[in-house]
Amino acid sequence: MTAAHLPTRPGKFFDPTTEVHFDEALDTWHVFSLSDVQRVLSDEECFSSGYGLTDETRPLANPVLSGMWAADGQRHRDLRAAVADPFSPRVMSRLETQIRAIATELVDGSNPAASTWSRASPSLCPPG
Repeated sequence: MTAAHLPTRPGKFFDPTTEVHFDEALDTWHVFSLSDVQRVLSDEECFSSGYGLTDETRPLANPVLSGMWAADGQRHRDLRAAVADPFSPRVMSRLETQIRAIATELVDGSNPAASTWSRASPSLCPPG
């Protein structure tokens, strides 16, 4: 599914009082309140980022599902450790000016590529 095919998001999608619900179009659950999000992110017994994959089935799946965002527990910690150095406070502080400039371009639309991306991804932006 491409961004152009994502369903339009009603205002309640961005409302933290919206109840947890399953989105059939995207085949995923949505959580909105801070307490629900914190539980999903911290309760590995009940919730998983692994898309139901196991060590045996992961090599057969889409490579996008092999990143740390799609891993739990020790696998997630190992993958995160492998990329931690470039994101250390020391490195990030050296890049702060560049990061802020890029973020500003993305937000204010002065970068043509960013403008194209934001138009193609309306579900990622709250209604204005």
